[in-house]
Order: sequence, then structure tokens, then C-alpha cells
Amino acid sequence: GIRMMLEIPIATDNDAVFSLSVNLDDVSVAMRFAWNSRSSAWFLDIESVNGKNNGIRIAEKRLLLGSKNKTLPLGSDLILLKRGVSVESGLDFFNLGSDYILYYADKESVEALKEAI
Repeated sequence: GIRMMLEIPIATDNDAVFSLSVNLDDVSVAMRFAWNSRSSAWFLDIESVNGKNNGIRIAEKRLLLGSKNKTLPLGSDLILLKRGVSVESGLDFFNLGSDYILYYADKESVEALKEAI
């Protein structure tokens, strides 16, 4: 089952570019979020001692790194999910971190998510 899903707290403060650092399974991870108005999408750059993943488009209900994971512990990933069923609008400039929550999923959770999404 989904054993370990950690919510990554995001407060955009209506900034088009912002950064945060989180500790995920003892790996310090730097994240930089950027809104691209032309494509109406959020993009993510991630860096850790393990490496970098740049230009990841943040989209709902898919594993964001997959086989390209160079930053997070092996087999783990990030996934964006709606906060609840009442959320009707798609991901936009204003609702990242409120209506849409970014989660860190450990290896076991990723295996469960692969079957669920």
C-alpha cells in the first residue's frame, strides 16, 4: 500500500519563481519552481548531492521524475495530487500548494501509485 507520502509544503506567495529546500529520506533537496505563462504550467528544477533534474513540467497524477530520477533516493518520486474531490479547477498560477499538493513518495509508495494512477 501507500506507506509513506510526505507533503512538501509550498507557499507560492503569488511569486512566479520561488525556491525551497526539503530533507527527503536524509537527502537534502533544493527545489526551484517557475511559472511559464506561455505554456500556463509550473516547471521544477531539483538538485541534491546525487545530481540534478531540470525543467520538469508539473502535472497532476503522474510520477514527475520516473526513470529520469537523478536527485531523489532510488525508486522514490514526486507526484502532484488534488487536495480533495471538491477541487474542480486545473492546476494554475494560484493553486499550487493549496488545491494541488506536491508529495514525496518513497519506493514502496511509488510501486503502489504505479498501479493506482
